[in-house]
Amino acid sequence: PRFLENGYCRTTIDAGANYGALTYPFAIISENVHAFEMRKDVIECNKLNTKHFGNVQYHNVALSDTKKDIVIFMDTRSGLSCIWDDKMKQPDQPLFNYIHDREKNHYKDYDESEITFKHDKSNTIDEYDLKNVDFFKLDVQFQEEEVLRGAINTLKRNTPLIIAEHPGGRNFRYMQQRNSYKNFLIDLNYYPYELWGRTDVIYVHQKHLDYYRSRSKL
Repeated sequence: PRFLENGYCRTTIDAGANYGALTYPFAIISENVHAFEMRKDVIECNKLNTKHFGNVQYHNVALSDTKKDIVIFMDTRSGLSCIWDDKMKQPDQPLFNYIHDREKNHYKDYDESEITFKHDKSNTIDEYDLKNVDFFKLDVQFQEEEVLRGAINTLKRNTPLIIAEHPGGRNFRYMQQRNSYKNFLIDLNYYPYELWGRTDVIYVHQKHLDYYRSRSKL
């Protein structure tokens, strides 16, 4: 809230809302929240966790850069899911290994039979024509650039504060993935402003920099 004018948002986008761990506080500080989650079982849990708020709209949809046919990777024992595209599905790619290593580290009795795939269709943020967007949270498992490209008009029109996950480690391909969407944001006059936690970065649009710098001194 220290980064937000008056400590609240008019509209917040929660892309990759999962079970609602951040949808919940977003609903407290926002007039309206749009929670996007590709898995129906997970978004139903989100609805239960945030049901006493009346300002959350739930969208059971996978976000990307265009409307298209996709394959969704799902771990049925957790909320982990992602779009299984070319950069994810090759066993020699570190992004593939990241997902599988993460699962093995979470469960000692890890069994690949718990992994399922689902054919679905994606949509874009821009299709929703959202207004007064002050905050945009992005946690979409290596699909950051695709989701941002599908929100380009929303970003240009609203210039919201963005907090985006920087997944993975120091592997070159992880860094290449992160740098690609960081450069996309820089081209839109966004700048990486502050590290939040260990893996998330706050991006601020150029026209808001002076305001956020003044807030950081408080």
